[in-house]
Amino acid sequence: NIPPLNEDVHFYSCSRGRLITTKLKGVSANFLSQIFSPDSFRHVQVCIQTLPHSKSGDSGSAIFDDEGNLFGFCFYKTEAFEAHTAWVWANSVFHVHNVK
Repeated sequence: NIPPLNEDVHFYSCSRGRLITTKLKGVSANFLSQIFSPDSFRHVQVCIQTLPHSKSGDSGSAIFDDEGNLFGFCFYKTEAFEAHTAWVWANSVFHVHNVK
């Protein structure tokens, strides 16, 4: 599961040495396909997207909600057309590595 759009989510910013709160903006176009057919996207990163609050050095940081539910790992940030930070969806990582 992912938190609702515009929900607060948090990550520890290694580049700033503190907890950062941001908002969920959306998911990658292949997100639903990953849920219904997880093996079909083994070589494509399925991502959730937040406001672009990450900085260089935050790659790999975990993002979670107020209850501590883990949703993803920092992947990249773009300032292009739709500025956002992309987070590799944690369940896709767990599935590939057979983590329950």
